[in-house]
Amino acid sequence: MDSRSLEQEADGQSHVLGVTPRFEDMDWSGLAFSEQMFAAITSVDPKAWQEEFKLHDELFDKLAHGLPPHLKQIRAALESRLAESVQ
Repeated sequence: MDSRSLEQEADGQSHVLGVTPRFEDMDWSGLAFSEQMFAAITSVDPKAWQEEFKLHDELFDKLAHGLPPHLKQIRAALESRLAESVQ
């Protein structure tokens, strides 16, 4: 493992949900995994994520009594960024 990644110094691709490593920064030795495959699994579809968050509503309701407030804040921030990216 590259020590830069341990120190959070490696580059990445920023998107609405955070940062994803870049294909070229990872060691793919011995794997049949193309750059196109990597792009497909790391892409972010904001509309799909909005639908995903709707599915989380029931879970958050069930766990509400023990859910850390910070988790609710993180979710709200992600939903806000997603909404802005769709507009």
